[in-house]
Amino acid sequence: MIAVRIAIVLVVQTALLAGMIGIKQYTLSTGIPVLLETRPVDPRSLLRGDYARLHYAISTLSTAQLEGDDHYRIGDEIFVTLQQQGRYWQAVAIHRYRPGPPGAQLVIRGKVVKVQEGAGERAAQWQQERREEIVALEEELQGAPADPQPLQEEIALLRRQLTEVEELRGAQLDVHYLIEDYFVPEGEGRALEDTAAGQVDILVAVDKYGRAGILAVFVNGEKRYAETLF
Repeated sequence: MIAVRIAIVLVVQTALLAGMIGIKQYTLSTGIPVLLETRPVDPRSLLRGDYARLHYAISTLSTAQLEGDDHYRIGDEIFVTLQQQGRYWQAVAIHRYRPGPPGAQLVIRGKVVKVQEGAGERAAQWQQERREEIVALEEELQGAPADPQPLQEEIALLRRQLTEVEELRGAQLDVHYLIEDYFVPEGEGRALEDTAAGQVDILVAVDKYGRAGILAVFVNGEKRYAETLF
């Protein structure tokens, strides 16, 4: 009986491992290539050779600056809509549920690991007061004062302050996409983490279900490491 149980456990473990490898290969072979800007952080793993801990531009998101849903808790699944802006792909919207059918737009799926709340209601009240000031100043400006420049400068200042406070109102989310750890040949992890050595960019594949996998690592635009398919 013990031998049978051990055999069953081994079969189950082998099946799970094969399934994980199969999903990864599906993502890498069918996903859309997306270049992400990144900053590696944290030291090497003491258990499994060298690795680089990666932090992406899309790893930290502000609900005030993005379209979509506003309220999240730690552990929530999050769907981040990406668009290419110049060389890199950037987050443009966030949702608690997938926006539209799979493949309708490029969406990467992640999990919220940290939530830092914004300024909230006090900021909203301050903003309303500043908007009322702007309306009053604009009405005064329409009266054709002898020197309109001071009024125009004050209005411009208030509008800049409104924009800055709007960014503080929303929550800041830290998100993981299961592409934060990348194992490299032993002895090279620290070199990859040394941002002073150059810009590190990651090419990932995002499949139609939002799963992501690392395709290649670029340092200063040169491909340094690449994943291979079976």
